[in-house]
Amino acid sequence: TYIRPHPPLVAPAPYNHMYDPADMPGALPGGDNWHPYLAPARDKQTPASMVVGFPGLEATEQTTAALRAIYLGLASEVDHHIGRVVAWLKESGQWDDTLLIVTADHGEMLGDYGLWGKGTFHDAAFHVPLIIRDPDRAGMHGQAAQGMTESIDVMPTILERTGADIPDSVNGQSLLPVLEDCA
Repeated sequence: TYIRPHPPLVAPAPYNHMYDPADMPGALPGGDNWHPYLAPARDKQTPASMVVGFPGLEATEQTTAALRAIYLGLASEVDHHIGRVVAWLKESGQWDDTLLIVTADHGEMLGDYGLWGKGTFHDAAFHVPLIIRDPDRAGMHGQAAQGMTESIDVMPTILERTGADIPDSVNGQSLLPVLEDCA
């Protein structure tokens, strides 16, 4: 597992300056409190809660842009390291025998609606990537499926793919049928 991209938003070189804050899209506006949850959520997680050592960091457009640029740098760092794993699998002859699954446990609001962190009901907090590369399903490589998946679906997918029984106590369901539909 890679902990990044994740608060605290601190990226090592060269990822800390890989993206220009001036190029970041602006945050979706969120000044109104159309739901009673929003004001306490804004108070609980501020831009300062995303970093270490800057307790007075204010919620400005410049702060949001800077933190978004760092977040993208952290995502690029993860991409780099996943690329290293893929390269090693290929060099060692294991690529065609390896089921690769890349996902995340949550997203980040990154200032949209004035919110930070993951604890909201907006898509940015819970709409995360799920990439499955199954060497036995070459027809689905590069294909995208639409629809809802959950983290609890990953384990039964791995179990079914490896021929193991899925215990009755498992709440998730195998995504192999979805993969077949992509091909």
